[in-house]
Amino acid sequence: MGALLRTLVATALMLAVAPWPHSTTASSSSPPEARLGAGTLRGKWMSTRHGRPIAAFEGVPYAQPPVGKLRYKAPVAAEPLSGVRVADKPSPVCIQIDLFKGSTSPEGSEDCLYANIYAPETVSRAQPLPVMVWVHGGGFFSGSGCIYGPEFLLDKDVVLVTFNYRLGALGFLSTGDDVIPGNFGMKDQVQLLRWVRDNIAAFGGDPDQVTIFGESAGGASVHALTLSPLAKGLFHRAIPMSGTALSPWAFRSKAWTARASAKLAAAVGCPAQPSDQLLECLMDKPAVDIIGADLTFLEWAGHPMCPYSMTEEPAGPGAFLDKHPAAAAAAGPASDVPLVIGFTSDEGCIGAVPVLENANLAEDFNERFTEIAPIMFFTKHLGSKTNTAIFKKIRKFYLGDKAIDKSTRFELMRMMTDSFFVNSILETVRLQKPSAKSPMYLYELYHPSTSHRSISSLFGGGNTPYGTCHGDDLLLMFPAQALVPGDQSPTDKALSEELINAVTTFAATGAPAADGSWPPVRDGEHAEYLRISTGAGQGGLRKDFEPERMALWKDLPVNVALAAPVSPSGRDEL
Repeated sequence: MGALLRTLVATALMLAVAPWPHSTTASSSSPPEARLGAGTLRGKWMSTRHGRPIAAFEGVPYAQPPVGKLRYKAPVAAEPLSGVRVADKPSPVCIQIDLFKGSTSPEGSEDCLYANIYAPETVSRAQPLPVMVWVHGGGFFSGSGCIYGPEFLLDKDVVLVTFNYRLGALGFLSTGDDVIPGNFGMKDQVQLLRWVRDNIAAFGGDPDQVTIFGESAGGASVHALTLSPLAKGLFHRAIPMSGTALSPWAFRSKAWTARASAKLAAAVGCPAQPSDQLLECLMDKPAVDIIGADLTFLEWAGHPMCPYSMTEEPAGPGAFLDKHPAAAAAAGPASDVPLVIGFTSDEGCIGAVPVLENANLAEDFNERFTEIAPIMFFTKHLGSKTNTAIFKKIRKFYLGDKAIDKSTRFELMRMMTDSFFVNSILETVRLQKPSAKSPMYLYELYHPSTSHRSISSLFGGGNTPYGTCHGDDLLLMFPAQALVPGDQSPTDKALSEELINAVTTFAATGAPAADGSWPPVRDGEHAEYLRISTGAGQGGLRKDFEPERMALWKDLPVNVALAAPVSPSGRDEL
């Protein structure tokens, strides 16, 4: 269906029936209702932090439950709605072990493919609003859309959609062939976008003005969606935050996935080969056993992170990605749309804080750095001799002769910031800029404080300042009380308003600043970027982020997703 025809259909639907009856308002006793085909969703009223009433519809199915015969299959569209469905509470999370919170047992449900939709009470039937679809992070093994409430973003004129997708071995296991091709969690995301295209008009949203945005694994997912032919035409702008498909933790070679499937098979008592026998065995295993096996992949202090990630599938019409993401990015994304892409100043706290806040781990890491670092940095496939040489060079560059402890936390965080996040983000810009026709905007979020809420506390940071941690932008865009309880400081609120204004302006116009004060990247090799900060003299336009630091990583074969794929006969170890 062409864009013009979809617009006409959406407008006709909006004029034919209000998203919720005019008599049904937040001040009335009746909940909001949205008509979907022959059925009706009955939601609830909420309000934003500035008191704006919003209609909320939670726990809305966008695909059939991926259970029974649908396990390890591409998602199937949800059954058409009939009658009245109460949609006033979120669904269970997709079954997972939340390692970030120190969990050791699975929680959630395999029946989890549900969405949450939030829209302002005052939405006009004739003027549909931009739609923002949030893709949650969590390393592809944890997280949920229900953590991210609408109370901040919905002070602006947008419709927000959050959702769950399959995680861990149920969402990303691959045998490297057509039996279990992998990327099921990514295909869930594509199905969600199809659902948005077909249904968002009923909530006052514009199906021809959809922005996808996400952070960490959600950011990598957003970028991967721009590369995938399956998602072409389903969105119009994208905001990958703190991750791209080129991040070293976001993509796994076929050799890695083959070894991972064999390791899972051993953990749950299934044959690793042939693939069809492994699938047959896994179909009979309880979901808690499959997800519970996540713990067997951990070698040192919760590492390697992300044992399951995206992978290259055999070519075919149902493949999410059938080539290495670096090759896909260089060739030009399937969806050439405007991008806002960026990172926080101290992303590496996600790896540094759990180590430094545990004296025994810090001592072990300091003494056995060249042995442990390959586990954390995903480079075991390079072999011990190469790794020893590489990590001696890396340690010397960032730490000199200093020990790894709390006094050198910022040096260690810079190392992890660059390797886990920034190097691959800047490489994404460099690869895509020559072929991209749409603008690309780059940012760094700099918001260090000893008093503001920080995700570092989730990783054990306590009262020690760890700068602008990986995930601190989440606390500016969402209440996220489930992540870090507490109120925003005045500086948090000011930066929150600035960041939300930028992303919602981008969703509405395709540019993050209406006055042109944030220009797009012109030079992919030495990219221009906006440093977003409330600190005096700390923000503003800059160029060529930390060139000496980035030059180090360009000369080292350490980022798996940036390197040529390792052959199945190689040493791609888990």
